[in-house]
Amino acid sequence: MLPPESYPFFILDITVPPEAVDVNIHPTKAEVKIKDENLLASNLHFL
Repeated sequence: MLPPESYPFFILDITVPPEAVDVNIHPTKAEVKIKDENLLASNLHFL
């Protein structure tokens, strides 16, 4: 969450297969868990 009157430096839209995400982390689905965070991090490194 950003403080009021602040703007993000950039927005990153990531598409992953449904089986790569666990949505049962938070009751309101406000948070998700990436099952292979290292793979995601290595792919983001090339950006």
